[in-house]
Amino acid sequence: MPERLRAGIIGVGTFGSQHARIYAEHDAVDLVAVADLRTDRLDDLTKRYNVRAYTDFNDLLNKENLDLVSVCTSDEFHVEPVLSAVNSGVNVLVEKPLAITASDCDNIIRQSDKAGVKLMVGHILRFDPRYYIARQAIANGQIGNPVHLSARRNNLITSAERLGRHTSVAFFLGIHDLDFMNWCVGSDV
Repeated sequence: MPERLRAGIIGVGTFGSQHARIYAEHDAVDLVAVADLRTDRLDDLTKRYNVRAYTDFNDLLNKENLDLVSVCTSDEFHVEPVLSAVNSGVNVLVEKPLAITASDCDNIIRQSDKAGVKLMVGHILRFDPRYYIARQAIANGQIGNPVHLSARRNNLITSAERLGRHTSVAFFLGIHDLDFMNWCVGSDV
């Protein structure tokens, strides 16, 4: 593995710009390029982080010799850039959900395995210390054997208004809870 990883980002909206900030601040990562259809987003990040910008993610993948790429597009646009990265031999961190259909998810996993690249879905609660501690308490038997799990999420109506045309409550928030429950008990819902 190289001393510093060469990273790119496809989709630099809300979450993609956070990935850019974190990669730019990380000691083991060189953020080298970003891709988005919106040039205003690209202009902002190229100035802030001194990176190359592309409006076509395939150009980013073909020209930058990346070790990893974050795919942070809207949910319905994950499949094509993820598969392009995988087929280019680039490791992928994709924001949740992996895809919006089970068949697309299966295809992405199959292609990633075939290409021998790492694929990770950005389930951020797994890295939240509070959730990790709760999961460890369950795994260590500190709170007994779970027989029922439930979750509730509250969010601002402005989030629904902003995201409603791109995603659903299940994909936007519920997926975190489902993933956490699966992680805690080691089985599917």
